[in-house]
Amino acid sequence: MSISRITTTDTVDNWVEIATNTTTATTRTFSSIPTTYRKLMLRWHTIVPNTNTVDLYIYFNASKTANAYYSAGSNTYIEVDTSTVDTNSYLGYLVIDSAKTNSIKEFNGFHSYTVTGTQRELHGIYAATAAITEISFEMTSGTTSGTLVLYGTL
Repeated sequence: MSISRITTTDTVDNWVEIATNTTTATTRTFSSIPTTYRKLMLRWHTIVPNTNTVDLYIYFNASKTANAYYSAGSNTYIEVDTSTVDTNSYLGYLVIDSAKTNSIKEFNGFHSYTVTGTQRELHGIYAATAAITEISFEMTSGTTSGTLVLYGTL
């Protein structure tokens, strides 16, 4: 009896840094993202809001259109956090699959409060077919400081 060996040519995700944003603002945006990337990943750490009422959202291509997003909590953006907490530091990431194709985009990720340890899964579908060329990270009130990094894989 012999054993067959199966070989694969799986695609490896070689992530490259596209841009970093360390400004303090209500809305922080990565714009003019090249459409050559197969996947995009937004990573955040040491994000600190300056207010106790935190409503934190992510949206694509300046779109807060009804029924554009299918995820927990909202259909007009990706709801990252809607808690009333002290000014904790946050960390997390969001991966957007099929970022360059003309099809709906699946996203998934993770968000955590580093002080309390509370965690939240982020997952859903962005129903627009256009390539993602802009990603915004927004609070409804106050500002955030900290680091946002955008990565892409070809």
